[in-house]
Amino acid sequence: MKSFVFVALFALIGLVQPVYVPGKDKSLEVSVEFPLECQACEEFAKLVGELIEKELPKETVEKEAEKLCDILPSSLKKFCHDHLLTVVDTIYDEIINNVSPKGVCELLDFC
Repeated sequence: MKSFVFVALFALIGLVQPVYVPGKDKSLEVSVEFPLECQACEEFAKLVGELIEKELPKETVEKEAEKLCDILPSSLKKFCHDHLLTVVDTIYDEIINNVSPKGVCELLDFC
């Protein structure tokens, strides 16, 4: 179930696109932004936290996180690999130091 929630959040990331309202006035151009990167990071950090609770070593957590990214669709897999796996060691360290998933993601500028 947790993997489903994680995959669903990543699916929403693919829906974030700039929106252009036609007209003569360029000020009508609007960028729609949702905190999906933040939510994805928080979910990822929560899953890392759950692996830590099982007392798994950092190397095992990194491998499990990579497996999680690998089951995502290609565009989402890229986001996960490019942005989340690159900081999984930091996420691990901060959660070990009792920083909340939201706090970790704020520290990493995802939120």
